[in-house]
Amino acid sequence: MTLMLRNLMFCVIGFCVLNSCNLFDFNEEVFNCPYENRWGETHYLVFPVTVEPHQYRYQVGDTIVFASNFPDSIYDMNMEQTFKIEGFPFRPFAFMFRFRNDSLKRDGFRVNEVHVPEENNPFFTHESVYTDVIDGETVYRDEAYHFQIEMILKTPGKYVFLQRDWYNDIRISDREGNEEANAVEFEGRCAEGFSLIIQQTGEDHTDHMYNELYYLDENVFRGIYGGEDGRYAPGGGLRLFEQEAVYCFEVVE
Repeated sequence: MTLMLRNLMFCVIGFCVLNSCNLFDFNEEVFNCPYENRWGETHYLVFPVTVEPHQYRYQVGDTIVFASNFPDSIYDMNMEQTFKIEGFPFRPFAFMFRFRNDSLKRDGFRVNEVHVPEENNPFFTHESVYTDVIDGETVYRDEAYHFQIEMILKTPGKYVFLQRDWYNDIRISDREGNEEANAVEFEGRCAEGFSLIIQQTGEDHTDHMYNELYYLDENVFRGIYGGEDGRYAPGGGLRLFEQEAVYCFEVVE
């Protein structure tokens, strides 16, 4: 046997041993997106938030509702496609900041009367690192997702509402906790991960409260926010207020 044939035989035997140990897995799913995309091969799913009634100024005693009731045909902002996604485990959480006499009050939820449906498994935190927080989860029912925060406004001031999803925060910090969401399959899926765009569907009134948003970015969030047109934080940041359902409003007596 020639030296070349002997070496070839050893290579074949070695490959078979390694393959028997499953070191080469040819059955592993390989994602390959056929769609044009704006930011790489990641699904950017839009989670809409609707505010009712939608206005900048409210009176003490008015009721305001932040509602997410949307069908399971979900728009992907990156792929510019709509996918039917059943049972995605959205885990929204919301902040509420209040400004009074140019002073920041981190009590936006607790000074008003807040109602969240029990089916959303709400959890209130009044001593978080940022401000009052409401955690919850969507309910998937009748081919639609449901989550809602209702408030009877009790206290005057200027308010900034923000909403995120735990999926994004876990992904950014590279921690475990997104396994259930990452395992969701749907027709057309072509990327391993997701980014959730929490989108307030109407006018956000940020032009009324530029100074307050700038203060929050610089003094509370330490410069993590930016804006596509520089309106929110001229220094720029990795997060966008407009992708976290920002809504600014004022409550007067």
